Amino acid sequence: MRSLHASDRIFALPQCLGHDVEPASSGSTRHHWRCLVARPLRCVERDARCMADVALPDGPTLFCQTMGEGPLVVVCAGGPNSTFDYLTEDLAPLARDFTLAFHDYRGSGRSSSASPDTYTFEHLADDALALAETLGFASFDVLAHSMGGMVALSIALRHPAAVRRLVVIDASPSGVASRMAVPTLKALGALRLAKVCGRSLRYLLWWRWRPDSEARTLARFSIMGTMQEGALEHREEVRRREVFADNDNAAHLERYASTFDVVDRLASIEVPTLVIYGSRDAPFVAGSRLLVDSMPQVIELRIEDSGHHPLVEDHDRVVAEISTFLHQP
Repeated sequence: MRSLHASDRIFALPQCLGHDVEPASSGSTRHHWRCLVARPLRCVERDARCMADVALPDGPTLFCQTMGEGPLVVVCAGGPNSTFDYLTEDLAPLARDFTLAFHDYRGSGRSSSASPDTYTFEHLADDALALAETLGFASFDVLAHSMGGMVALSIALRHPAAVRRLVVIDASPSGVASRMAVPTLKALGALRLAKVCGRSLRYLLWWRWRPDSEARTLARFSIMGTMQEGALEHREEVRRREVFADNDNAAHLERYASTFDVVDRLASIEVPTLVIYGSRDAPFVAGSRLLVDSMPQVIELRIEDSGHHPLVEDHDRVVAEISTFLHQP
């Protein structure tokens, strides 16, 4: 993302300022948000990318970037050690027909830190709704990747009236080991299972006893990476997008994800949902099967020989399928 300069044309978004968001129906635990744009939305006219800090009532600000024009699509990125930047290039073709709203979660990237007890998918879901309302949209689509799928499902469960359609890419409704371990191991196959065991043993012997560090975290992530690796010819391009971010929320969200489980509530999500996953992304093959088997209005798109990044590994097809799905009435 290029930096802004004084010569760039700047726009404000007056309808965002002081915009009230009404509470949800009785029984909801959602906060009553009053959203402010702390820094006016600024647009780089030549590529129509607009950036803003959106202030939330409990203190943090969310850094967001919008792209395009049309119905709103709120993009929920993966994590916890990443920002939304890895998705902007691959999703840019959708900006011809939609307003894409990328944002760093509270405690991530260029957004400010927050109280650790707010680093939950429920709070991130409420933040996403507040962002949409601040941008002037009462309803929107949600497009999520990886951990962002847990945020997207939380949005649909907590704010069903606001969501038109869901697109989840390599996502799971559960991070609980007792539910996910066996189907994940089955999806791995014998050869990759042996490779995962070898890397796990190396981590236990060389890294597990060491103090927390970026190197230790990356060593742990390499185990998951083995479970999710796609075809060899795409791995360098995927690696280019996987830039490590030392986010304040990372440890909290990683722990929270390991207890997250909404499988028994999926039947209540009635919005049309497109589930996309790579055939070699073992944890999310398992997670995607739970989504497909449990949600009432679901379309399944399995990308053969793809790992955790179908948007990279089969870009044109995946973007075309997403566009077709989002254009449906």
